[in-house]
Amino acid sequence: MQTACTQAFKYRRHEPETTLLYHVFAREWETWNAERQADTSRTPLPAFVGREMDAYFRCGILDHGFTILSCDDCDQKLPVAYSCKRRGVCPSCCAKRMSEIAVHLVDNVLPHGAYRQSVTDHGIGMSSEDTVGIFVPFTRSKRTQGKIPGVGLGLFTARRIIEAHSGRLTVAGALGKGSTFSIILPREMEDALIPKVSKGEAISAQRRGPSLGLMH
Repeated sequence: MQTACTQAFKYRRHEPETTLLYHVFAREWETWNAERQADTSRTPLPAFVGREMDAYFRCGILDHGFTILSCDDCDQKLPVAYSCKRRGVCPSCCAKRMSEIAVHLVDNVLPHGAYRQSVTDHGIGMSSEDTVGIFVPFTRSKRTQGKIPGVGLGLFTARRIIEAHSGRLTVAGALGKGSTFSIILPREMEDALIPKVSKGEAISAQRRGPSLGLMH
């Protein structure tokens, strides 16, 4: 594998075996896992948890495999350890996946549609009659009067604010099954709400690692 020498970026292995998280897991995992598996009073630990931990202990460790990165200009050769590419425990691979997903959403998903945010509750729900009058000022469901504080202006005000930005506020629900409220804003409003993140910025953030400082 060949690469050109550059001063813009200098590779440095993140050395997971030196982090606090790795030390804690290495010291406690086997004992805890054995005690947990022996405890017949509790539901067995899912098998994927063990697989995630095994992969984490191998991730970024040169003893478990690496490739050599060589420079065409200075002839320097650097070992790059293989990563586990898991999404459960490993903070390094989780950070990389999150940055890749963020770049994908910003570049390929969000630019092609309106912004939509939905909130679902599991409360008392509402009837079709409620959904018709729920945005009328000073109107409340008979089932909530005297039970839940309010005067019937919250949703009316929220809808007016959203409509002032050329958006829509919708509701869907069923009695005893909760309700879902959705905010839909046009693309031009999304541009103002969602910060633009370039691929370079996302990769740079990934290299810096999590803010807890466990990676470096």
